Amino acid sequence: NLYIKPFAVSTYRPDLPDDRTDADTGLDVKYGLNADLTLDLTVNTDFSQVEVDEQQVNLTRFSLFLPEKREFFLENSGLFDVGGRTAGRFLGARGGVRSRDVIPFFSRRIGLSQTGQPLPIRGGARLTGKIGGFDVGAMNIQVGREGETPADNWSVFRFRREVLANSDVGTFFFNRQTSETGYWNRSSGADANFRFLGQRLTFSGFAMKTYTPGEDMDNLAGRIETSFQDNFFTARTSFVTIEEGFHNDFGFVPRASIRKSHLITGVRPRPGRGPVRQIFPQFESSYITDQSNELLTREHRVGVNIEFHASDTINLNRNM
Repeated sequence: NLYIKPFAVSTYRPDLPDDRTDADTGLDVKYGLNADLTLDLTVNTDFSQVEVDEQQVNLTRFSLFLPEKREFFLENSGLFDVGGRTAGRFLGARGGVRSRDVIPFFSRRIGLSQTGQPLPIRGGARLTGKIGGFDVGAMNIQVGREGETPADNWSVFRFRREVLANSDVGTFFFNRQTSETGYWNRSSGADANFRFLGQRLTFSGFAMKTYTPGEDMDNLAGRIETSFQDNFFTARTSFVTIEEGFHNDFGFVPRASIRKSHLITGVRPRPGRGPVRQIFPQFESSYITDQSNELLTREHRVGVNIEFHASDTINLNRNM
């Protein structure tokens, strides 16, 4: 129940007049405290073998979403997922993934400066597993100083418990502390996922509040979502609100100070004969306002997806 992975890396550059050598070492440790609880430790974490990000072109004024690829943060990451993921598989739409309007915990924030430059992770610890019927996740990461960016500490605490037949409720707390400047950022909240009728009907959502030095106003965010999906009918509706003073250093929020209503629905008939496996006509609508209910963006889409038995697909969409 003990796994140790040390690393060492060294470079030699004879073409440089000074600082021709460079060396670095680190260590990862995994220890099973018991059958249900695992402790992970890291010192001077090595990310040299992490897969590079897929290149994207951003033609909007909002931030791109780049998924986490660092091994230390990927392991047991589902435990730290707040609000759950959309149930079901909405063909040709953005279903089956988490909503990206507001993600409470996004681990890529740890170890990056405000300008997106990597910062050294000096060490950290993560405890995951079950204690007394609760799913427990705790993480503490120390990020080192780099240039003018001061060192800071990131802490995450997550508790979740299964209820009813196939549902769960949870709570969470995040804390970032910068000792040199006295800056701090904290977030707390709760989430729930209820599933009925063999997971065909789901209700999910979360609510959270952030705290930073200064005024404590208009700092709430939340999302509620309902979906139903069977072999013929599919529908999902959601509502997101992000207040103007909401500021979460741990999360991903591409567009602040909004209210967003979203709907997608369709039917999926299956022809009894021929090469077509499924036809999925659908309608999707998104309505975004500011916190004063002034319209910012309105989008509608109608489309049809045709899936063949050979796994080929044809997607036709009209955006309005």
